[in-house]
Amino acid sequence: MKRLFVLMTVLVASSSFNAATFAVAAILPQIQAGVGASADQVSWIQTAYLIPEVVMIPLSGYLSRLMSTRILFVISSLGFTVFSLACAFAWNIESMIVFRAFQGFLGGAMIQIGTTTTMTVTSREKRKRSCIEES
Repeated sequence: MKRLFVLMTVLVASSSFNAATFAVAAILPQIQAGVGASADQVSWIQTAYLIPEVVMIPLSGYLSRLMSTRILFVISSLGFTVFSLACAFAWNIESMIVFRAFQGFLGGAMIQIGTTTTMTVTSREKRKRSCIEES
């Protein structure tokens, strides 16, 4: 039961991170109108999110060994949540870009943590069986 709880918690957090990545791309015109930005400026919202995310992905392995996967997950998910709320209350395009950068950096670790946790929590036999059933 504990394994299932851990797996579901990590999967929900990872899903929210993925949703934030793709949802913003779909609503960039509404964000542009809301903060009064040009098309060039609003493209930085997505760029500022993706670059720190890509930087964090390789760092997350080192950080999880340094401070533990559990602590990194808590920091990542709390930080991601805080900066998601900050994005909701951004007062201009510059603040939105800064908040999205932190959101991408802190959420970037959740990609690796989700994969690592799934591999750790599920047994080798179950992973093997699910691969066989899919093919």
